[in-house]
Amino acid sequence: IKDELANSYNLMSKNEGANVSRDLIRAAIMRTLERYSEVNFEDKIKFQDYIPKRMLYLPVIIGTLILLIFKSDVILHSSKRLINPFNDYLRIPQYHFDVNPGNIKIIKGSPVDIIVRYRGPKISGGKVIFNKDKKKTLELNRENELLLGKISAVKESFEYQILATPLNLRKYGDKIISPVYKIDVLIPPAVEKIDISIAPPAYTALKKEFLNRNIGDITALPGSLVNIKLSANKLLKNAELQFHSGERVSLKIKGSSAGGSFRIKGDDRYKIVLRDTSDQANINPIVYRVQTIMDNTPFVDIFQPGEDVEVTLDVALPLKIKAEDDFGITKAFLLYQILHMDTANIEQEKKIVLPLANAENRQQIDYLWDFNELPLAFGESIKYYAMVYDNNNVNGPGIGKSKIYYVRFPSVDDLFNAFNEKEDKNIDDIKDVREQSADLK
Repeated sequence: IKDELANSYNLMSKNEGANVSRDLIRAAIMRTLERYSEVNFEDKIKFQDYIPKRMLYLPVIIGTLILLIFKSDVILHSSKRLINPFNDYLRIPQYHFDVNPGNIKIIKGSPVDIIVRYRGPKISGGKVIFNKDKKKTLELNRENELLLGKISAVKESFEYQILATPLNLRKYGDKIISPVYKIDVLIPPAVEKIDISIAPPAYTALKKEFLNRNIGDITALPGSLVNIKLSANKLLKNAELQFHSGERVSLKIKGSSAGGSFRIKGDDRYKIVLRDTSDQANINPIVYRVQTIMDNTPFVDIFQPGEDVEVTLDVALPLKIKAEDDFGITKAFLLYQILHMDTANIEQEKKIVLPLANAENRQQIDYLWDFNELPLAFGESIKYYAMVYDNNNVNGPGIGKSKIYYVRFPSVDDLFNAFNEKEDKNIDDIKDVREQSADLK
């Protein structure tokens, strides 16, 4: 079969110029076809016998994978050139940018220092390209192996790349460029306006005070109730007043507004701390002062007699007392101590309640002090002074004391001597009258 098929193929491939009858060639071929038309050649020839063994594929597959892993860029570059043979493909040498800060989030208005370390083809410098717009750039200064630049105040988010300036500018042009980095600008919460009112303690009877808008320093009496309302530039998650003394006051949130109150206890400082819905805190909050106004202690003076006196036991001493306070007098007392001749007998200080007409700021108290009601003896004395209380029910009351005065009661000897001196004086006066009468005669 093989020989006859080969002979038929040779007859078919004869040139037309050969001295062979074409009819004979056709007849010989037809005879061969008729003879072997019933023969199944697929059973005679196995196609897989002509395919290489499977084991021969394994080295080819492994080698291809190694090339794809370690030389992928080369293969990619070569493939592009095979697909587009008429394009001029430039092979850029390997290079690397180490860009600081890279991708970051910063507070609006913060400065950004750009520091670039570069490895690759030699360059003369570089610049920053903003938002892929080559018209918006920032030239970088070269110092040793670094490229340095500074953005003084970032106001909005942007993307940026580093474009190197190669020494072979004609060859590489603007091909040496970093990946794209992004700087996201965060806008922290901030107080836009603040309104403060101060309600003095009730005992003062003072009216509520409203500070000018955005005034946060507070000067008030201890016990005053301070109410704060503020508005922020964005929605708030929480807000609180943080005091230097350690106290914290949470404010009630409503959208971008907050409010709350606290009582003044003493001198202090405070700041308003905000957090927005993204948990971003306000930056460098203003520190405000809280300064207390002291409620003055009341003033009291015994202006009559206003000095030490000597009286007999059977008299009553009229006292006139003046009392003053900035917010009112609520109590007044006369305190005294009997000083006996016997120094070993020391009496406790006693108190007399003085009558008050009302709780006015200025008062005059009249009191007639009757010594007949006291266990006094000749030759003894009384130490006394006035004391008043104001109506401060927050950190008081304030107490005022007058100067100390003394009432002295003469002894029997003193009275006798005084009587003798008086009698002697009367005798002397009579003698003078007689002498004057004799001279007239």
